Amino acid sequence: MAETNRALNEELLEVFYLVVTDFRLGLIDEMAFTEKLFGIAERYERNTIKASSEKQKDLF
Repeated sequence: MAETNRALNEELLEVFYLVVTDFRLGLIDEMAFTEKLFGIAERYERNTIKASSEKQKDLF
C-alpha cells in the first residue's frame, strides 16, 4: 500500500510541475490553472481519505 501511495504522490507532483510550467509559459490561463490545481488536490484528497479509512478498518 505504501508503494502505491508513494507512486501516486510522485505522479501528482509531476503533474503539478507540468501545470505550473504550462501556466508560467502562458500555455494556460489563470482559470485553467486553478481548475487543474483543484483537480490535483481532489485526487490527492481521495487517495488520502481512502488510505485513512483502510487503516481504520483494522480498529473495528
